[in-house]
Amino acid sequence: SATPTLPVTNNQGAIRTPTYLLINSSLSGKNACYFWYYRPSNALYMINSAGTGWQGPVYPGTSTGTLSNAQCSLNVGNTTVNGSGSTLTVTLPVTAQSFSGTQNIYLYTQDGEGSNSGWTNQATWTWTP
Repeated sequence: SATPTLPVTNNQGAIRTPTYLLINSSLSGKNACYFWYYRPSNALYMINSAGTGWQGPVYPGTSTGTLSNAQCSLNVGNTTVNGSGSTLTVTLPVTAQSFSGTQNIYLYTQDGEGSNSGWTNQATWTWTP
């Protein structure tokens, strides 16, 4: 089990629109742990294993259960999102299903005016199924 906690910061201003977090060995949503958080409605989604459709929404702090695909499972009840202004801190209690070894944690964020961070590699994580 892993619990990546990332401070998401947008230097362009307040984070009001989508934030994407992708855990995979490469920048691909297929066969990945790939999440989309939409701050205005506190909605969290997870992509399916094929990378073709989103599961959810669930609501951190209010929903229970899990989101899962063949690569990982997210404990929604223990997921937290806290933010103020241009900083958003996301804690994702993720359990590896078929992932093993070192994976990259990529992040993409956008503000209300359309400025975005582009995909950035924020960290690596070593998973054990």
